[in-house]
Amino acid sequence: ETIALAIEAAATGHLVLATVHSGSCAEALQRVVLAFPSDIQDNISAQLADCLVGVVCQRLRYRPDLSLRVPECEILRPTNSVKTFIRNRDFFKITSSLETGAEHGMWTLPRYRAWLDSRKNWYRRNSRQSFQGGQREAVIVAQELVGFGSDCKSSSRTRTGPGMNPPI
Repeated sequence: ETIALAIEAAATGHLVLATVHSGSCAEALQRVVLAFPSDIQDNISAQLADCLVGVVCQRLRYRPDLSLRVPECEILRPTNSVKTFIRNRDFFKITSSLETGAEHGMWTLPRYRAWLDSRKNWYRRNSRQSFQGGQREAVIVAQELVGFGSDCKSSSRTRTGPGMNPPI
């Protein structure tokens, strides 16, 4: 019931942020579709494909050199091929789109992990600084993923570029 309301809100142009416990972006999408009865899964897949802005799968990895956990992310952007895979419920094919979609801003977990390992300069927030700065950073990350407030029906929200770095 809650998932149906979220998909309906997204279909009407609202930005919907949701969490699903899964191991990958493809698995998260599959779990959303499989939460519905089999007779309406085709419709749900089509709606999901039409309104998807992005999927982020996050795992936390402890970094002993930094004494903290850092997120490792898999980032899926809704290209035409990804939308087709979702509509056809070919979720297993999404992984290949992730692996070849770097120019569309997609990140696989291994590539993201390699990027994290290559980072030498880390900024660790001083505990005296306000939490409000962290909220501002979260909004900036959300705007990056969404494409700066574009609505659900827009087809030009994917920003490309070989130098796109993952948000940290």
